[in-house]
Amino acid sequence: MSENRYNGSWLVARGSWLVARAIKFTSYKLLRLYQKTFRYLFIIRPSKRRLKNTNFSIISKDCTGAVMLHELGLKFNSPTVNLWFTAGDFTKFCTNLKYYISQELTEHFEAGKNYPIGTLGEGDNRIKIYFMHYENFSQAKSKWDERKKRINWDNLYFIMTDGEGCDERIAKEFDSLPYEHKALLTYRELDGVKSAVKFNITMNKDRY
Repeated sequence: MSENRYNGSWLVARGSWLVARAIKFTSYKLLRLYQKTFRYLFIIRPSKRRLKNTNFSIISKDCTGAVMLHELGLKFNSPTVNLWFTAGDFTKFCTNLKYYISQELTEHFEAGKNYPIGTLGEGDNRIKIYFMHYENFSQAKSKWDERKKRINWDNLYFIMTDGEGCDERIAKEFDSLPYEHKALLTYRELDGVKSAVKFNITMNKDRY
């Protein structure tokens, strides 16, 4: 009799746990669906309707530019997709963009990185690009070469994100670049950096 009561209690407890898990999972899915729907209806769709300039190229330090283009349903007219630079290398890349775009992307290996890495330039001009969303270097190079041909040199936008070594000196170097359309997305106050756009969030400066 006691064994039956024990088994019955265990089954009730187990059943309650499963129901609670199902409710929690369903609630999470509903919340995500609500967030996605809200984002589309009140942010993405109005932005797409207002957007008149659609043939532009975003030169981005990381995935930020690609995410924006994807949500707006626009073509990747830039090779800086699904990758990241250190802040210093990205500033060098932007400073001499045509030089680096003309260079051959070569493979590089670095301890602790399990994704493809490429380099552009030589000597002191050499910079590294981390292709963290690509399966291998061949795929990364193929997409880089394909997309760099699409750059609209007359309609460029530059996006730097704070992190990966972005100190105040580099922030000011980026800010001084002779481009009309540029933004430095940051979580902090950057005095004298006119292109800085501050967000009230905490950013992980060592994401990769």
